[in-house]
Amino acid sequence: MCDDGNAVSGDGCRGTANAQLACTVEICGDGIVDALEQCDDHNNISGDGCSNGCRREAFCGNGAKEGVEQCDDGNNVSGDGCSSACKSEAATCGDGILHFTEQCDDGNTSSGDNCSYPDCKIAGLICGDSIVGPAEECDDGNVSSGDGCRANCTRERCGDGTVDATRNSQCDDGNANNGDGCSATCQAEIILQ
Repeated sequence: MCDDGNAVSGDGCRGTANAQLACTVEICGDGIVDALEQCDDHNNISGDGCSNGCRREAFCGNGAKEGVEQCDDGNNVSGDGCSSACKSEAATCGDGILHFTEQCDDGNTSSGDNCSYPDCKIAGLICGDSIVGPAEECDDGNVSSGDGCRANCTRERCGDGTVDATRNSQCDDGNANNGDGCSATCQAEIILQ
């Protein structure tokens, strides 16, 4: 208890119209934010947003971007643009964080692995990504036929039933037999009977 002879708070002795609070010492940790305090969370523990000196502390989730925080949206939920560690969740391929627009993100800017850069797509699942995936025979980085690798990432070869202009195929009967009208090199044969 205290009584400094006035009804003014902020001078160390609370002076209020409330008789129960009047003439009490203003102390940090009593749960009442006094004039010289920025906060008072009813304890003297630092690290919970209000220090043991009743000063606001920087912490992730308080809604104020402070210190090393990249963002602070007032919560500790990831996936909403600002992570639970107050790091920006802007979709940046190569940052090691899987964003909703990415199929993968392995934390690097290399396209020679299973996650392509700069689009963060699982490599080898897309014909034309320059990576031979599990269902591809070839992948030359484009979806054009006529260059040895077809638009569906299968190899152009004689005997598969597709006439390929790059091999100067005249025919392709789906086998590699001679004497049936189309040779093993996909050239038309004249069959005499």
